[in-house]
Amino acid sequence: MIFTNVAVMRSGFLFFVFVTPLYSLAQIDSTVTYKNKQGERTVKDSAFIYDVVTKNTDLWHGKVYYAENNRLQSEGDYADADLTTPVGRFDNYLEDGALSTTCNYNKGRLVDRIYYYKDGTKKSYIAYTDKGIAQQKGWDESGKEIPGFIVEQEARFPGNDGAWNRYIEKHLNPVVAVESGMSAGKYEVIVQFSISKDGTVIDVKAISFTGNCKACAAEAVSVFTNSPVWQPAIQNNEPVIYRQRQKVVFFVTDEKRNKKN
Repeated sequence: MIFTNVAVMRSGFLFFVFVTPLYSLAQIDSTVTYKNKQGERTVKDSAFIYDVVTKNTDLWHGKVYYAENNRLQSEGDYADADLTTPVGRFDNYLEDGALSTTCNYNKGRLVDRIYYYKDGTKKSYIAYTDKGIAQQKGWDESGKEIPGFIVEQEARFPGNDGAWNRYIEKHLNPVVAVESGMSAGKYEVIVQFSISKDGTVIDVKAISFTGNCKACAAEAVSVFTNSPVWQPAIQNNEPVIYRQRQKVVFFVTDEKRNKKN
């Protein structure tokens, strides 16, 4: 499993992404799949990584290698051939071969993660429950614990729970689709944006929108772009870029169209 140094949102919640390598569906014999930096399949000559999956007794064992130097990037077991249920320990390495993190899983659920300094000593530790983070702590390079160390913290919009959605509801023009003459229906816009290390919203773009409602996409991008400053995300006591996606929906009803006309 590899930490991407960014974060995303799923089902309305923001969370750090630790990407488990997307191995190819393994058969009884070993399979090899080549991928680029975006995790998309490619040919050997343009690969950034390649992964090898083999059947190991009652588990499926996956190894990911850096294509440039053939060094191990990640290794671990899965309980199923679809590789959706990680089991036990996963080790992750930097391109120079240094151990970067280890992760432990119980029936597919992430239990804890350890980060390491270049010399192999522990840098930080974080444990999870079904409700979220249970414990997190960190140490300096001499092994002394650092008080108040934050291993992971998502980017936060100022205010209490729901403040971000209330901001969108307040500033979004809900009838932009009607004003654009769109027919009755639902128009969805997927907005991708990032929270920079200083908390400003950057790189806002509509990566998809339904019904060819360009005005809907432009409206959503405008509202996100003009967002107030956030609290930046934290990884290992340092601010990091926090990347996420969110869906915005516009509705057009016959009643609204008739009012417009």
